Amino acid sequence: MTKEIIPFSMSAGGDNSFHINCKDLEQQKSYAACIHIEKLSKTDPDSLLYQDCFNAINRRSCEALKMRTEEKEAGCSLYYKKRRGVDVGHSKLKDDPSYAIGWNKAGGKLPALPQKQLGQKPSELATKRKPKAEAASTGIDFADVVNVMTAEAKAPPAPKTQTKTIPGESMIDRAKRIMNERKEATV
Repeated sequence: MTKEIIPFSMSAGGDNSFHINCKDLEQQKSYAACIHIEKLSKTDPDSLLYQDCFNAINRRSCEALKMRTEEKEAGCSLYYKKRRGVDVGHSKLKDDPSYAIGWNKAGGKLPALPQKQLGQKPSELATKRKPKAEAASTGIDFADVVNVMTAEAKAPPAPKTQTKTIPGESMIDRAKRIMNERKEATV
């Protein structure tokens, strides 16, 4: 059985799901991301985002740096694991017009979703949507309860009269006088 030779550039690709246990950062890191960080350390060494990685690279203690050197010597990718495909579940959402619009505008790799509803008005779409399940088995809608409570609790509006400042009156005295005037107006 022969082992497949994977091109050197594949290690830095987005479909490489190989991870390493980074001893410097004490966490698991994507090997492809580490390769890109190593390139960034040469082009933008002042970046604060990866300063811990840059320090490890400068100390030559970065595990990914050692692994990349091994790959360069071998002339092929040694640390490559093809990322498994992820089902985006578009088939479940294909009847939702907003999802179809977004998917088709983004240029998805999957077949185009139906656009027959694009020209319809929102009111037409609302009639075609499935009704939502009842919130509770009691049949009481929480929004209706809130609306009734707010309608009952409405306070009368404050009078829109302007009060004139009396010469020599302090701010506290004026506030008390305005408060008493408003109380008398609501009674």
